[in-house]
Amino acid sequence: MRTLDVVIVTEEQYLNPKEKGWYSDQVILEDQLLIDAFERAGMKAIRMDWTSKDFDWTTTRSAIVRATWDYHKRFEEFKSWVLRTNESTQLFNSPEALMWNTDKVYLQQMKKAGIHIPASLFFKADEKHDILQIISELDWDKFVIKPRVSASARDTYAFDRQLAKENQGLYNSLLHGQDMMIQEFQHNIPLEGEFSLMVFGDTFSHAVIKTAVKGDFRVQDNHGGTVANYRANPDEIAFARSCILACPHDTAYARVDIFRDNKGELALGELEIIEPELWFREHAPAADLLVASIKARI
Repeated sequence: MRTLDVVIVTEEQYLNPKEKGWYSDQVILEDQLLIDAFERAGMKAIRMDWTSKDFDWTTTRSAIVRATWDYHKRFEEFKSWVLRTNESTQLFNSPEALMWNTDKVYLQQMKKAGIHIPASLFFKADEKHDILQIISELDWDKFVIKPRVSASARDTYAFDRQLAKENQGLYNSLLHGQDMMIQEFQHNIPLEGEFSLMVFGDTFSHAVIKTAVKGDFRVQDNHGGTVANYRANPDEIAFARSCILACPHDTAYARVDIFRDNKGELALGELEIIEPELWFREHAPAADLLVASIKARI
């Protein structure tokens, strides 16, 4: 018997934090804002750890993947959970969308669909590559290496051409057992920041700007980055919408991370449709937009 309308899916450390802290507090706040929005719409929602052995997923009509931020550390287990849970309840976003979005190689498909992305190369695990030769042939002065399946800038490094050779060993170790990618370094990100635009269904909601701490290029808050409300201009909103249209999957929710590239053109950094932070705490009405998007799909 389905007694719940929605389960907000998180990971164990955010469901029952062993220690209170600003990071877990903001995750809990985000989920509570969403629960309140579902209640306003007459829907019953709870939070649940995706690894729970006791919860019966047949008791809920739907489940929203939210702060499952450990999925990349146990990817095969997460993939099995997605496929298994989808047999019992409706997942948002869909399993096909979630799996497509886990591997950053999806950016190649977005590029083929006409979306501008930074210059990127994608490699399979344990391939052999001379990084200095690649960078020299591409004539990049600086580059970023990172895993294709990752979150929160894990194992993400930036090097200039002079340091490429001496960091070949680090690259080889990163490539061992995991697919990797390299991208041309985008100098405007540490200077101007990265813009995150939230879109629910086809409705743009709000935006934030993420800024790296001085001396770093990573804008994530766990690396010292800061977040502030941002008034996106019409061109940025139109670009974000074009990314949603180019996505091959329906999205009940999405975060479109964009920036100005080295030539000053708008570019897609990430299209986050698996477990994006959506900053309801910066714009509370967005939670109601997500609820409306979910209601339209169940």
